[in-house]
Amino acid sequence: MKAATAGPGLDVVLSVPSGQTTTDDKAQASSATLCDVTNEVVVNELLSYVSFYRDRSTPAALSRVVVSFYSAIEIAGAKKRIISVPVFSVVLSESQFAADRRNSATRSVHSAEVEDIIGIFDLVDARGLLKSVTFAAADLMRIPPYSPEQTNMCTVTERQSHLEATGSDGQCSCLISTATYATC
Repeated sequence: MKAATAGPGLDVVLSVPSGQTTTDDKAQASSATLCDVTNEVVVNELLSYVSFYRDRSTPAALSRVVVSFYSAIEIAGAKKRIISVPVFSVVLSESQFAADRRNSATRSVHSAEVEDIIGIFDLVDARGLLKSVTFAAADLMRIPPYSPEQTNMCTVTERQSHLEATGSDGQCSCLISTATYATC
């Protein structure tokens, strides 16, 4: 796996088998230096979302968003996909996370599987293996359009109060009422 910086804050990641080179004209034309970043890229929207937000929110908030946005089939597929990552196999074979889940009286299978996915990320990160895998999304429409913390009712209330205050100061003529907004 090679990465080239394409500009400020932009990275281009190229999947190249070890020992081979790429013939991509844009990558060759780039004056940036290529360096090893990762061994494997896993393309899965749910895993990409969890990978990005797991250190930026609470596990409960992250789990709540994933369970409400993704279907049970997508969650089960994501768990199978992360378990199948070769770099993680040794660590996960010794853990309880690889076990199949069943419905219980207190929670659904997919809720338990989301907790397993978050637990797998924590476990492989603690073992230093997470940095060798990059999680990517191919279909951005399958990524929740909000962060887990944006579902926190206190955050929503604070933002609404700020909007109301901005509207009452005469700084924004777009605010019609607390529930309806017009475009400027």
